[in-house]
Amino acid sequence: ETKDDTGVLLYIAREDHKVAVYAGKGIHGAAETGFWQDVCSTVAAGFKAGEGVGGMEKAMAKVGELLREHAPGDDAAGDELPNAVTTS
Repeated sequence: ETKDDTGVLLYIAREDHKVAVYAGKGIHGAAETGFWQDVCSTVAAGFKAGEGVGGMEKAMAKVGELLREHAPGDDAAGDELPNAVTTS
């Protein structure tokens, strides 16, 4: 629900061993084939290696690079969505 539909949600269910990425239409199609699966695999590999936080950081860095390349700007609008970790 961002102005340019470039929001990205990284969903991680540790106990269920599930990872998913939800990307808005404005950024989803900008990624090469397999990019979003690679983001999920990066998170999973981090947890498998006992480095869950490191895997999440690497995954978010990949998403950040994609956003900087395909949705650059001066962020004049500020954060359109909350940047929060939830456990619900």
